[in-house]
Amino acid sequence: MAEAIQYLTYVNPLRYFLVIIRGIFLEGSTPAVLWPQMLALLTLGAVVSAAGTLRFRKRLEQWGMATLVADAPRRWDYIMGQRP
Repeated sequence: MAEAIQYLTYVNPLRYFLVIIRGIFLEGSTPAVLWPQMLALLTLGAVVSAAGTLRFRKRLEQWGMATLVADAPRRWDYIMGQRP
């Protein structure tokens, strides 16, 4: 496989998941051995979640709904009868 493609696989979560599954089922590995793959999955998940949140927030601003979402806690208190 081309070297550039090999580097691209580092951003694919399936790479780390398969190492974990293989280690658990075939080798009986413990979390102490598999922690680098778990950390990589956690990092990728955090990055994707943060990017998705920022993108969604930007989309809400484009739709003009950002103030609606920002006022949601205050509106919820009003609905529940806890007027500020």
